[in-house]
Amino acid sequence: MAIDSHLKAYTITDLKIAPVTGDTPGTLVDVPGIQSMTVKISTESVTLRGDNTQISVVDKGNTASFEFTEGGLNFAAMDIMFGTVTSDSGTTPNVTRTMNILGATARPYFFVVGKSINDNGGAQDLHVAVWKCKVTDDVELKIADGEFLVPTFGGIAIARTDNKKVVSLVHHETAAALAIPA
Repeated sequence: MAIDSHLKAYTITDLKIAPVTGDTPGTLVDVPGIQSMTVKISTESVTLRGDNTQISVVDKGNTASFEFTEGGLNFAAMDIMFGTVTSDSGTTPNVTRTMNILGATARPYFFVVGKSINDNGGAQDLHVAVWKCKVTDDVELKIADGEFLVPTFGGIAIARTDNKKVVSLVHHETAAALAIPA
């Protein structure tokens, strides 16, 4: 089968994140229960006006915003996104897991990659990688009667300093496991 020239991506099947040191992603951590991923590629532009008209527009380069929604709460992923350290205490059946989000802790950069399969049963896929993200949006942890906890994480992505990558779209002719693209 040849690679489709027009990929028809359908549904999200996986999402992983990794801490970033400098520009280098570390070990990928699964975000189970992924429900959605949105990446919005943006640019900032400046318009020069004169003589009551637009004379020129300068594009200052690409940035991105991202958002993903998870069914449930993964403490390992939260540690990466919030710069926290989750600890367990006690012994089974009385283990207690604690994460403390401190007021003085700045949120770190991380890498995120999501996978969408194509419309013919997933023979091909699309990996969407966002190289240097930071959660800058509010995160609401809503616990309600008859509802599951479904947090959404969103924020801004900036270009890496080494190769200027912001977002990578990787289309595989044969579907592949999520990985950090080359």
